[in-house]
Amino acid sequence: MPIQFQCDCGQKYSVKEEFAGKKTSCRQCGEVVQIPNPAKSTRPKPKAKPKPAEDEWDETAFEEEEDEDFEAAIKPKEKKAGASLPIKKSKGKSKKQRTDQPDGVPTGMIIAMVAGAAVVLLGGIGFLTMNIKGEGAQVAGGGAAVAAAVPKLAEVRNDLGNFAIAFPDGWDIKTGGGSGGMPPFATAESGSIYLSVKSDQHATALLTTSQNFDSENSRLEDFPVHRAHELVKVKLEAEFDAYEETAPKLISTKYGDGRISEFTAQEGLFSKTKGLRATFLSNAWCLKITCKCPQKEFPKNEALFCKVIESFSN
Repeated sequence: MPIQFQCDCGQKYSVKEEFAGKKTSCRQCGEVVQIPNPAKSTRPKPKAKPKPAEDEWDETAFEEEEDEDFEAAIKPKEKKAGASLPIKKSKGKSKKQRTDQPDGVPTGMIIAMVAGAAVVLLGGIGFLTMNIKGEGAQVAGGGAAVAAAVPKLAEVRNDLGNFAIAFPDGWDIKTGGGSGGMPPFATAESGSIYLSVKSDQHATALLTTSQNFDSENSRLEDFPVHRAHELVKVKLEAEFDAYEETAPKLISTKYGDGRISEFTAQEGLFSKTKGLRATFLSNAWCLKITCKCPQKEFPKNEALFCKVIESFSN
């Protein structure tokens, strides 16, 4: 009569009586299982763990032909002492075996696809960022392109004012003054851009103090040209609404050392102006250079303004 038994994991087996008392390994969990000996053992059968309905005991697993297969499989191993005996499993896959082989796309492939999509996305963002920087981008709040090409400059001289400056060739340029009580000047206009060199009578009064000034032992802000630059600022603050400018910086040209600031001001009801202004002192005049345009156009004209001021000479 076949011996029916089961492992603690719930796997059931059926073997011939001649294998009673032998040990083997469970094919389901790998644990060593001793085949019961009905003639000697009084040990009660272990309680089977509850299993789903589809894994109920399969009576067809204990047919005689399965015992014959089992016997043929274990006879060669009986010669080795303590060898494990193979046991024929009941028919049908266990629930664990079925769930170990998921259907559909493997998890590794899904992870690879997600990672690839992330790389493509990041690469596109990087390319877009570099492209924006390379093409000049759009200026925040203005929308104007950055760094327009500086037009060809031509020198404009005012002999009575004893100065020269380079203005864009072909612009509406005017120059004069320097005699008959009229201060020297030079201006250039094109559309909404305005460039000028003019004298400031109020700041010219500082010329008397500049003649005896000790430049070697003085601070930067004590220089007469620095004080003249600050006096012009006070006048501009009274003349324009919402006038603001940066702290003066030293600028050196062929005319001499001066001071330069970046400014913004309200002109009219809805127009904001932005530009650069510089101040220089000579033996006879306090000359102020102004380069301005609508605020949104300043980024593309800043290089031109710098070139104009740097060209100032005598």
